[in-house]
Amino acid sequence: MELKYIIDLDGTIYQQNRPIKFADKFISYLQKEGREFVFFTNSPEKSPLELKLKLSGFNIDVSEKQIITSGQVAIDYLLCHNKNCTVFVIGTNQLKNDFSNSGFNVVDSKSKKADYVVCGFSRSVDFSDIEAACRYIWNGAKLICTNFDESIPCENGLTPHTGAINASIEYATGEKAIVLGKPGSYTFEFLQNRLNAQKQELCVIGDRIDIDMLFGKLNGIKSFLVYTGITSEAEALDPKNHGLFDAGFKNLKQLMDFDKELCQGPKPHYVFSAVPKESV
Repeated sequence: MELKYIIDLDGTIYQQNRPIKFADKFISYLQKEGREFVFFTNSPEKSPLELKLKLSGFNIDVSEKQIITSGQVAIDYLLCHNKNCTVFVIGTNQLKNDFSNSGFNVVDSKSKKADYVVCGFSRSVDFSDIEAACRYIWNGAKLICTNFDESIPCENGLTPHTGAINASIEYATGEKAIVLGKPGSYTFEFLQNRLNAQKQELCVIGDRIDIDMLFGKLNGIKSFLVYTGITSEAEALDPKNHGLFDAGFKNLKQLMDFDKELCQGPKPHYVFSAVPKESV
């Protein structure tokens, strides 16, 4: 069985600006075997080109088309639902430019009206952004959240992320966001179409039970957890998490070895410290 992989980035391939051990070897293995995979990140902060350049610095050479962000999914959602709409974007200049380049009328905080507020992530978000977003929603705009991560890893531990920004807008307006990114079904369908795959062919690799593994469970695909990011091995071993993922791995080298055996037959024998299900 040759799985097609949806691979998380932060916590799985790298930690902020540091590569995670064996990441380059795992991707090289997939490429040499002619395997299909995409990277997907819930963070809309950087463009696929920016992430491609970042990965190249870690000895991982992939095309822009193999890198997908929650910002791209949000653009696709609006193109499918209201491609002529006016949008107020909370996020980086890159994200705003991506919406503009996709044909949307992107307004700033001084405009009178917007059809949608897109809540993304930027480290420079301030009160005026939140205030404008609320004003547009009070005047009839719909709220879209690129991803609902409440926090992500940073050099000093954790930092608030898109979900925290979105929560303040929801609390002030009473408007519930249309949430994209993992673990949502819209993002799954987007990725499934990109890989042109059936559900039984797909597997998500990630470091978070609450996002990556939940993404697999909710959308009916296999899920492999690596203990290189948010979820520790001890947490994975907690009985409450059994059944939420198919197999746990200390690192991507261990996963690579498992994948090699998986390709040789439908039910390889392999022992890990945390394997919630008997087989994949």
